[in-house]
Amino acid sequence: MENSPDKRKSTRLEGVTLPVEYALSNQHFQRARAMGIGEAGFMLLLEEALSMGTPVQVKLYLPKTLFPFSNWQTIPLEAQVVRVDSQTDPDGCYRHGLLITKIADQDGLTLKRYVHLSHWMKEKIQS
Repeated sequence: MENSPDKRKSTRLEGVTLPVEYALSNQHFQRARAMGIGEAGFMLLLEEALSMGTPVQVKLYLPKTLFPFSNWQTIPLEAQVVRVDSQTDPDGCYRHGLLITKIADQDGLTLKRYVHLSHWMKEKIQS
């Protein structure tokens, strides 16, 4: 993994977009989307470009059941912008790589279980 361009230390759940709410400083929470969910961070899609290092408060919504998605649970966390794409995606959104900097132990465990279970299920379906 030393020579790998992928610096991630944990599994990411690709191909799934989840709802989030985010806030900068002491502003009100706004709705957005997250993708590439992992236990250490995720990609936040926004119509505006944030600066590197910007702290972000996030409410990540995870489904309590995988199929169908229902009974959403909220995972509050704090994160920091560690990557910003210079161009927008086809929807006109900037992609921001967020590193989770603060999350309650139980919420971190819930996120980890969700990512690993979803990844396991995806592998089983594809095989």
